[in-house]
Amino acid sequence: MKSTFNIVIILFFATTFCFSQMGVNTPAPVGVFHVDASKDNNLSGLPTDVQQQNDILIDSLGNMGIGTIQPKKKLHVNTRSESIRLENLSVLPVNSSASGLVIDENGDVYKNNTVSVEGQIIRIGINKSTYPMNIQSALRFSDHSTFVQMRNAPNGAPNFINTITDAYFVTNDTLAAGTGSPSRVTDRIILHPGVYKIQVRLTGNFTTGIPSNAMFLKCIVNNNEYSLVNLSNTSAQASTYYYIDYINITERDQPVDFTLAPSGSNFVTNSSSTPGEGYSYRSLILIQRLR
Repeated sequence: MKSTFNIVIILFFATTFCFSQMGVNTPAPVGVFHVDASKDNNLSGLPTDVQQQNDILIDSLGNMGIGTIQPKKKLHVNTRSESIRLENLSVLPVNSSASGLVIDENGDVYKNNTVSVEGQIIRIGINKSTYPMNIQSALRFSDHSTFVQMRNAPNGAPNFINTITDAYFVTNDTLAAGTGSPSRVTDRIILHPGVYKIQVRLTGNFTTGIPSNAMFLKCIVNNNEYSLVNLSNTSAQASTYYYIDYINITERDQPVDFTLAPSGSNFVTNSSSTPGEGYSYRSLILIQRLR
């Protein structure tokens, strides 16, 4: 008889608990479970915004609020302009896929489905060719636009690199003249919208060593001149020349190519040589995506 009575009492309190609100340090809980950490809430009614700063609440939908008694999501934290700390996190296992988090204008956190593009690069070789003086000609890379064509470096690493998402090449492209660029048969690199660092490392020599030796190296974006450098050398010895600039491509994909215009004498580019086993490139186009 006593056991039966105990069971009834337990069931009574269990049922009462399931359908009531529980408060810790507050006589007036406003959720299924409500903690007033600083014991500063009103004896009745809703706590003020200031009083909510130290409250924790779980509502009837299972949403948890920290610093707020009206959680809008499964976890809703009002940090009151403070940061959130996650300490002693474990390291992501090797070869595990990962993605970042993004925060919208409401402060809602989502998994980012956009792959990071920072640090993606293109590395392609420039053709060995003679560029005639007083003519603006396309700087060509059609002989070195694939893994097969560029082969491996002496250390066995692939010379050809293209890790820029959706970037590709169009070779032997016939173009009409654009603003500041001539009509030409050229090789172009197609790039998605983004910010890129563009580098050209050009190794070669003028055919004659005279004071008037010079050349304009241009970067052409969407068949319009983007920028140029003026390079000169009075010697006929092989030298290395550099072009560096930054391009911000917006709205749609745009092609990039280069022209070379020697004066004084012709200019001959050196492409690659073969020390030991494999190919070592002298003249290269290097593109890095910054964002």
